[in-house]
Amino acid sequence: MVNIVDTFTRMYGRSPTEAELGAMIKMKADIEAYENRKLRPTVDLMTKSRESQKRAQEAAKKRQLKKGISINLRGWTVNCLLLADMSKQDISNALCITDKDVETLIRRYKLPRADTLKPRKYVKGKSNAN
Repeated sequence: MVNIVDTFTRMYGRSPTEAELGAMIKMKADIEAYENRKLRPTVDLMTKSRESQKRAQEAAKKRQLKKGISINLRGWTVNCLLLADMSKQDISNALCITDKDVETLIRRYKLPRADTLKPRKYVKGKSNAN
């Protein structure tokens, strides 16, 4: 560090400003990183994460829905009510849940669907005990 400041002072006859000093430190770090691979900056992880999320969402949109999915009791109930042509507001009032909960279930299970299975513990002839 002292070598950089001394060299600059000898070359220009004055001490460097903060901006110049910062630029010199960055250049020195870049040179050291070029010479030593372990010091090189890695790829911006946040950017990579956003890109992978976008790719995953696009791939999910292209996939077909699973046939005969098993959903929880509340999701199954909301699905049945949607298939009976009830509005989201009416469903939330009937089940004493918020509109946001109904929206979440619709989005999670892509409701309404005709191919949902009854929740396992409520299928006739099946017991809840193991």
